[in-house]
Amino acid sequence: MTAVAVASVSVPKPNPVAQTCPVCQRRTFKTVKALRAHQQTLRHLFPCTDCDKEFIDSKALEQHRIVHAKPEKPWACSKCTRKFASEKALADHHASHSRPLKQIACNICNRKFKTSPALSQHVLSHQEADSAPKPQSATGTLPAPTPASASATIPQSSDIEEKITQSVPPSHQLSALSPDLAIANVVANHPYNSNRFAVLGPSEKDLRYLELREKCHPISRLLAQGFRMIAFTDQREPRKGTVLGTQFQNTPPSPMNRHQKRKAVVIDCEMVTVTSGRRHIASIAAVDFLTGEVLLNQYVYPEAKIVNYNTRYSGISHATMMAAVRNGAALRGWEAAREALWEHVDQDTVLIGHALQNDLSIMGIIHSRIVDSQILTGEAIFPKLSTSSPLPRLTGLKALASELTEYDIQAGRKGHTALEDAYATRDVVIWCLRYPQLLESWADMAKKRYEQIKKQDKERREMRKAKKKATKKQPQSRGGMPPRTQGYRYCEDSEMEHWSDIAEACGYPHPDTGYDPWSD
Repeated sequence: MTAVAVASVSVPKPNPVAQTCPVCQRRTFKTVKALRAHQQTLRHLFPCTDCDKEFIDSKALEQHRIVHAKPEKPWACSKCTRKFASEKALADHHASHSRPLKQIACNICNRKFKTSPALSQHVLSHQEADSAPKPQSATGTLPAPTPASASATIPQSSDIEEKITQSVPPSHQLSALSPDLAIANVVANHPYNSNRFAVLGPSEKDLRYLELREKCHPISRLLAQGFRMIAFTDQREPRKGTVLGTQFQNTPPSPMNRHQKRKAVVIDCEMVTVTSGRRHIASIAAVDFLTGEVLLNQYVYPEAKIVNYNTRYSGISHATMMAAVRNGAALRGWEAAREALWEHVDQDTVLIGHALQNDLSIMGIIHSRIVDSQILTGEAIFPKLSTSSPLPRLTGLKALASELTEYDIQAGRKGHTALEDAYATRDVVIWCLRYPQLLESWADMAKKRYEQIKKQDKERREMRKAKKKATKKQPQSRGGMPPRTQGYRYCEDSEMEHWSDIAEACGYPHPDTGYDPWSD
């Protein structure tokens, strides 16, 4: 038979679908990632005519324009005058009518409200009625608000009354900044652009400050929760941060032993990931606890290379960071952030925050006067727990803001904002100081949730343990045979054919020599 050589036929590989830029019609991009990089570099995007946002394609722009369009609201509530754009929104609103209302009474007129922000706004009406109008100065300094919850036992003094100074940048300075920085600048200098933030009057400032001093956590509690209270003498590398143990410093005192700086400051920081997988501070916000004045709201550009901005959590992107650096609105390194904070605080200042050990360790700060909203609410849940033992359950800031102060933070996909988190922490602490009975009731419910979750976790662990034990303990078959395995069939000993039977059938052992191959 003659062999015939058959030539191999090469099948051409299909060319990848070329991606086309919708602006310049360039078709040389093999991947969507390359196309997106081209659009971002050359700004080949679709801008919105109603705002400063840009989009990668026309479909995303059309979806965004729905936000600017005023939708009709045909769904009206039968119990009030509000209208809604969807049936789902109306159903959610109806649920609010059926929920039991909180009864928070005003200490002055006994009028009851369902939310603490509503009560705070009502108290302001008493302030305006009881206080005489004060003329505003030409420098833009506003008079301090009158007491929100007056107390006859605490005297009012002129040195307690602090004034909020509006420091809005001139229009030519705002125009030189990027849109994101301009918005952040406006928000920073108008902290009360929303009625959700708590306002303290002069006498209440004095009262809350005294309560705040009493709420400072002991050193044993701070150590149990991971606060750094001493500096190390060796050059040990940190596990997560970039600050060495020898670089930690105590907050310096005020000059000449006089309290010349802020009495209580709320701080919050956002972090990014730099080389070697370590965390570095990327933004810092500091707010005066008593007045609500913004002291710091700046980006911090690390010395090391940023490998991950963690935008989903930090709210910081490469574009916003670079815009801050170009406009000189960013601090350089964690040491600059620490020095900027120390311009407003000293060793007697009460520092307030949420999970504050992370913010202080990322700047190498050792401080002893601490009020942490996470610890404050955790101790309310576990009041009998020793201060040297870590709290078994800690509640996040977003949940505390929603359950206690009744407004939402960290909404959307843009991540956190240090200034927003600082104000939320301030409101949570003020709420805990103003309403200790409501805090106790909330702590009881949180304790029940914790015990229920703990019970469910225990049941799941027991089920996994029993399943694992059953898998290891497999039944043994008769005669020491291995357990049955899928795909194999084991027979009884009488049904099995042995090699000795085969040798006997072949004539062994030999009748003359007695040779038996089975015995070899």
